[in-house]
Amino acid sequence: MVNLGASWVNHTRLLSCVPWVRRDHKPENIMRKRSDFRLGSLGRWSVPLLMAALMANGCGQEAEPAAEVIRPVRLLTIGSDNTGGQREYPGRVVSAEEVLLGFEVPGRIIELPVREGQDVAAGALVARLDDRDYAAQLEREQARRNEARANFQRNQALYERDAISLRDLEVVRRRLEVTEANLRQADKAMADTRLLAPFDGRIANRQVENFENVQAKQPVVMFLDNSTLEIKASFPETDFLLMNRIGSLVAMTEALKPQVEISAASGALIPSYFKEMRNVADAVTRTFEVTLGFVSPEGMTIASGMTAKVIMQIPAGTTGRTLIPAAAITGDAEGRSIVWVFDEATGAVNARQVEVSQMTGESIEIVSGLEVGDRIAVLGAKNLREGMRVRPQGQ
Repeated sequence: MVNLGASWVNHTRLLSCVPWVRRDHKPENIMRKRSDFRLGSLGRWSVPLLMAALMANGCGQEAEPAAEVIRPVRLLTIGSDNTGGQREYPGRVVSAEEVLLGFEVPGRIIELPVREGQDVAAGALVARLDDRDYAAQLEREQARRNEARANFQRNQALYERDAISLRDLEVVRRRLEVTEANLRQADKAMADTRLLAPFDGRIANRQVENFENVQAKQPVVMFLDNSTLEIKASFPETDFLLMNRIGSLVAMTEALKPQVEISAASGALIPSYFKEMRNVADAVTRTFEVTLGFVSPEGMTIASGMTAKVIMQIPAGTTGRTLIPAAAITGDAEGRSIVWVFDEATGAVNARQVEVSQMTGESIEIVSGLEVGDRIAVLGAKNLREGMRVRPQGQ
C-alpha cells in the first residue's frame, strides 16, 4: 500500500499540466479512495518516476529545435584551358623492335646456346632442331626431281623427232615443275630447323628449354632491340582530342614539347617526339595509346619494361573549353540545365543556369554560365536545394 496523501496534494498543480489527468481528480477525492487503490510492482514505481520526469523538465517547456544539418560535398574549381599548364601521363618503356622468335617447322630442340640477357648479332644461331627427318625428306625430293628431269629430257628428244605430241610433252613438263616445287619446300624446311637472330638485339627471355619438342610457330625466345626505345602512354579522351586538333605528329611535338621521365632516373627529363597514335580507345580504360620516341642519354641505362611518365606543356589558348563531370549537371523545374555554385561567404550553394554542349566520356562541355574560379558541387547535386549550407570535403 502506498501513501498518496501529501505527495499527491503537493503535485496536484504539476499533474494538471498533463492532458490525460482528469480535472476532477482533486486531492480530497484521491485521499478518500486511497484505501481502495492498490498498485502492482510495476505501478508502484511508475508514479514516482513520472513525477521526477515532470519536475525535471518543467510544465509546458518546448522542445529545442533540431540543429541544422550541413551536408558535405565535393567541390570542383573551374579552370580554363586557355591558361595552359603542365600535364603528366603514365607510360612504360618498350623496345621499338620486339618479337617472339619461333621455328617454322615442328621438331625437337637439340641446341639452345643463348641465355637471357645475352646480346646477339644479326644472323647468329639462337636455336636448332634435330634435322635428320628433314634431311631425309630433302634427299627424297632431290631424287624425285632428278628422275622427273631425266624423263622430261627423254620426252623432249622424242618430241623433236615427232614421236610424241606436244600435249604429252607438257604433261611431263608439269610433273617436273611439281617435283622442283617440292624440292624447294623440303630445302626450306631443312633451313628452318635453324633459328637465327633477325637483327642485332638481346634475348629478353627464353620460352622453352633445350631438348624440348616444339610445334611450328611456338615461341622459343623473346628477342628485342634495346638500341631503339619508345614510350607507350595512355591519354584520356579530352587530351587525345586536343592533340588531334593540333595537326600532324611533327606539329604536336613542336606545340606540346613532350618530355620523358624514367622512374628509375627520377628528375632527369629526356626530350621526346610523337611517333604513333592509336585511334581506337581501350575497351576497359577508355584511353588512347600514344607512342613517343626518345634517345637514351649517355651513361643512363634504360631497359624495356621500365615505368615512365610523359610530361607535356599545354600552351595558353590551346583549347578554350570548360569540361565538368556530367554528374554535376541537374535540371530545374523548367527543364533547364543548372549547376550548384558554392558561395564562400555564406557557405551555401546557389543554382546557376548553364549552357551545355557535347559529352566526352563522363565529362560534358560547358559553353556558358561558368567562370574561371567558380566552385561547383560535383557529387550529390540532385540532393541540394537553393541556399542549402554545405561543407566542402576535406575542410
